[in-house]
Order: sequence, then C-alpha cells, then structure tokens
Amino acid sequence: MLVTPHSKAERIESHYLLPFFKQHKRTTSTTSHSLHPPEALGVNHSGLEQTSPLVYFHSKLIVSGPFTYTMDVESKGGRDKNLRPHRRKVPRYNSNSKRMGGCCRCICCCCCFLLIFILIIVALTACLYTLYQPKIPSYKVEKLNITRFQVDESFDLNTELVITAKAQNPNEKISIIYGEKSSVSVSYRDSTLCSGKLPGFRQGHKNTRVMNLVLKGKSVFGSGPQEALMGNKKTGRIPLDISVKAPIVLDFGSLKTMEVKVLVDCHLIVNSLSPNEEIKILSSDYEVTAKM
Repeated sequence: MLVTPHSKAERIESHYLLPFFKQHKRTTSTTSHSLHPPEALGVNHSGLEQTSPLVYFHSKLIVSGPFTYTMDVESKGGRDKNLRPHRRKVPRYNSNSKRMGGCCRCICCCCCFLLIFILIIVALTACLYTLYQPKIPSYKVEKLNITRFQVDESFDLNTELVITAKAQNPNEKISIIYGEKSSVSVSYRDSTLCSGKLPGFRQGHKNTRVMNLVLKGKSVFGSGPQEALMGNKKTGRIPLDISVKAPIVLDFGSLKTMEVKVLVDCHLIVNSLSPNEEIKILSSDYEVTAKM
C-alpha cells in the first residue's frame, strides 16, 4: 500500500518514524505474531483513529493519523471499533450515456429507412419513365370571337368572348383525366376582362380534343386602360393574356398518379377587339408548367 504524506510536517514525521519502524520490524520477526498493546508503543488507544502514528497487527504496519489506511485492525479482545474498514466507492456509469446511445441508434435506423424509401421511389420513377416515356401535353388557341365588348357609363367593361382551344395528348401509353376545378381567365394589361372554366373529361393516349370555351365578365375599366386600348387599336396590335389552371391525373392503366395542377400561360397579339369582327391572332406564345 502506497502512502503519500499531505504536507511537509507529515513528511518530517514519517522520516523520524522510519527507523523506529525498522527496529520494531526486526524485533517482531524473531518473536511470535502476537499483537503488542498500544500502550507499549506510546499510543493513545482512545484516539487511535486520529493520532496513532503506528499500530502493529501480525507484523504488519498500519499507518494512521495524517495518513490514509485501508486495512482492518484487531485488538486482543476482538475487532477494534475505532478503526473501520475503508469502503471503496464503485464508480457509477451515467445512465444518460445509455439514453444517448439509444437515441443515436434510433436516429440512424430512421435515416437508413428513409434513404431506402427514397431509393425505392427513385427506382420506380425511373422504371416508369423508361417504360412509358411521358410527354407534356400541348395547348393552342385556334380561334377567338368577341361577342360583347362594351364600356357603360360607370366605366364597367362587359366582355363576352368564345375561345376555340385545342388540347393534345402526345403520350402513347398514358391517358389524362381533367378535373372539374379548373379556371380560365383573359386579361388586358393586368386587368381581368372575363373568366370561365374547362369541362371535366378524359383524354386518351394520342388524342386531340377541340373545345369551345365561353368566357364572360364584368370589370372596372378606368381611364388609363381605355387610353392604352385606344393606342393599341390604332397600331392594330392588342396584347391579351390567357391563363389556364387545370387539375389533371395521369392514368398509366393499372396505376394512377396523384393530382397535378397544370398551368398554361398564353400571350396573344390580336388585331382587334371589336364585336362581330374577325379576330386575327398575329402572334402567340405558350408556357406550360406543372405543380404538385
């Protein structure tokens, strides 16, 4: 047992006691292993735990007082009550580390399952794309007829027109199902003129459908848009914007996708907006996007 003094005074005390310990060790080695009474060594038995410098037990030195000791001491009459065995504290492991380890394992498992799920979805999408080769449907305005375009005294514009539109499905193995909740609007310089909606229908693969859409509306048409319209009439180039929003579902036969919103933005340049006059489409530009 290694004993280390805690101060300079304790080191001096152990230095002077060392010869005394060696002398008693030589004398006790030739005699029997009997316990010397504490009074023979000049030790106060009542204060043994705090002040006794040396105690012999079967030729073994126990250092007490300012030093630390871990051995039991017995007297002639039995166990000495003043000296108690030193109980070593067993280190306890923190339970939080186990919880953290369990949480880390759970997070790793969830990440692995999520990664596997994403890989499966990507693989299925790649297989469907390779097998069916989906294509974006195309739309076109074939004809535009103005039946009513009149500004009343309260500067409200009453508009009614008929749009002949063509929807084409270029896919060979995919059908398109158009929902009922669709909308179509026509505007001039950010002012909505009229609105309507598409009919709900199912369009088969390699199919082209022509629709006549009747749009009506009443909007405030101030002096600013009126002056701009008069200037466009003089040049014979009137810009119109047609916006279409339609929910569709792709039908692969035994598999249907979730509902997707198709957005069609059409920019037209026409020669006139006069009722009962042939309207010529001078230029057109289409932009088709899809949103989940």
